[in-house]
Amino acid sequence: MLVTISVGSAGQQEQERGGCGKGDIDAVLDGEKRDVRLLDGRGRVGFAKLSASGRALNFTIASVYYTVPLRSVLAVLDGFR
Repeated sequence: MLVTISVGSAGQQEQERGGCGKGDIDAVLDGEKRDVRLLDGRGRVGFAKLSASGRALNFTIASVYYTVPLRSVLAVLDGFR
């Protein structure tokens, strides 16, 4: 699962591509916390985990908290979106 993220200080932000690999998403869906990493390998920029209710995927990137409904994540993984 890929996301476009902004990194850097205010006024000097660059768009980067990052995400979690399929194996990491599978682990998150099983209840583990996994890193969100930049694709160029420069490091970890956040983490992903399943919500307490189990109905959403929560991730934090550069201190910003995001929630995505699990049905939307599964639709992407199944190739419907």
